[in-house]
Amino acid sequence: MATVSLLDSGNETITVYPQQLTIDERGNPVWKPSPVGVLVRCRVQPVDTDEEIAAGQATATTYRIIARTAPLGPWARVEWDGRTWDVVGEARRYNSSRATRHIDALIRARGVEQVGNEGGTAARLNATGRQEGKANQ
Repeated sequence: MATVSLLDSGNETITVYPQQLTIDERGNPVWKPSPVGVLVRCRVQPVDTDEEIAAGQATATTYRIIARTAPLGPWARVEWDGRTWDVVGEARRYNSSRATRHIDALIRARGVEQVGNEGGTAARLNATGRQEGKANQ
């Protein structure tokens, strides 16, 4: 019997760079994202936030990924919607039955988006604080 559900027909494709254990230059074991990505069909849903947004403040954008299966872990990296995302904590695995078995995880955008910018520019700041966006015309 075939299992067909919303879990099997995700409307988004993400690239997951699974976590891998490597050795740093000092010989210490270090977790980091793999250089090779895996395409995953999934559903991506926004996560409500309690943050109040005021003009000129930066916000953290968070979404939930829901997939039948995906190599998600706390050191994995995700690319979706033209942006790079970090997995927040451990992915949750639901193993109740074959029909409902799935994985979900929260992802948070790397860097921050500036909102309510008075000068008419929408900018994304990367992790080092450098601007990535262009002025709105």
